[in-house]
Amino acid sequence: MFARLKAPSAVAATAAVLAATMLAPTAARADGPFTGLAGNWSGPGAITVNGQKERLRCRADYNVKNAGSTVDLSIRCASDSYKFNLQGGVNYVNGSVSGNWSESAHGAAGTISGTVKDGIIRVSASGPYFSALLSMNTRGTTQQIALNSPGSQISSVTISLAKGRR
Repeated sequence: MFARLKAPSAVAATAAVLAATMLAPTAARADGPFTGLAGNWSGPGAITVNGQKERLRCRADYNVKNAGSTVDLSIRCASDSYKFNLQGGVNYVNGSVSGNWSESAHGAAGTISGTVKDGIIRVSASGPYFSALLSMNTRGTTQQIALNSPGSQISSVTISLAKGRR
């Protein structure tokens, strides 16, 4: 059974993970930047909770719409002592992304904003009691996500997802 971390600062990591997965770039094309995300993804990662690093397992489901300029998603991740279940939606317009997220295991929600440029994602995820910064790189069927939330209960998360793997 996974313990639930209730502190608002712990939610920063979950919001950033949501933002990262929603904002994954794809190869340059006429379609929006989310086109290549459609489908199921999964993979390992690491999470640092209260200074202790743990292995993390994640699954993501992406529903891409509007020629790749909109994505709705569901992401579930778990370590030995922490889990989160994120839902959200993001829109892309003229190089900028914005949207909303919610996390049901901890009852948190917030906004996402940032940019997509030359395949590089720079995003901030925020809610009433925290903020987190992240970067993400998607190449073909793999995604690499890194988030930092210094001073939070969860200070860092790294995830490597592969498309179609279950």
